[in-house]
Amino acid sequence: MPRSHRPAPPEACHLLVAALLAAMPAPAHAQAGLTLAQLLDSNAAAMGGRERLDRLQSVVTLRTTTSLTSLKLPSFVLVEGFDSTGAVSYAEGDDGQQAWEQTRRDSVRRPVSGRPEIALRRVPQWPGNVAPLYRVGEFGATLALEGVDSLDGDPYYRLRLTLQDGFERLYFVNAGSYRIERARDTRELHANDGNARVIETLFTDYRPVDGYWFPFTLIERDLNSGETLSARTVLGVFPGVELPDSLFAATGHSDPGRLRWFLALAMSQREGQ
Repeated sequence: MPRSHRPAPPEACHLLVAALLAAMPAPAHAQAGLTLAQLLDSNAAAMGGRERLDRLQSVVTLRTTTSLTSLKLPSFVLVEGFDSTGAVSYAEGDDGQQAWEQTRRDSVRRPVSGRPEIALRRVPQWPGNVAPLYRVGEFGATLALEGVDSLDGDPYYRLRLTLQDGFERLYFVNAGSYRIERARDTRELHANDGNARVIETLFTDYRPVDGYWFPFTLIERDLNSGETLSARTVLGVFPGVELPDSLFAATGHSDPGRLRWFLALAMSQREGQ
């Protein structure tokens, strides 16, 4: 048999297998006895560091080529969608005082109240949208570390977030990355759709942006049926953008020029990656 085709001796095979196993990344393990404070510190470090996160007050997300979401603490939210002509196809928002919505049939923003207003006001305060987990107390919310769960074979720290209004959501922090990768709550997918269900949101494809980390793919699914309710990969995330309060007011108006500006910014952001 030619030398090049002779089998390696058994001891050499064992050494090769050992070397390959040593080179493989170790599976994540949940730390026994980890406290809530330690977990929040690790999550903050994984999301950009406390010094940077303490300063973050606003985030703009380019959801598609025709839609923007602008968030500003403590409770400012603006969701805008435009058609191909630049006209508003749908918009909704809250300036902390009055929630409103606008359809393509409306020439102005119309005030709304009840469940739509409550749902809108919560959006900027969800951990990871603007503020990280350790800052939820700024909005009267509380966090409890309930334990460790194994999901799809990976360990996750399970946190229960209770908002000031009593609404609860579970967050699952990956024990390896210390980033939020799942959230679960019981709610309607759209306010007033009359179909409350347990919805699981998946946060994946984390990418660095100006020193922060944001998920670029979000999937909502019915936890009981497995049905995918929504899925999107955002085009760009822009932290720390200056957003005047008037932008969110019911007396304001949506400007397609902002969309074009963020589209150009997203293109520049991608070229720089």
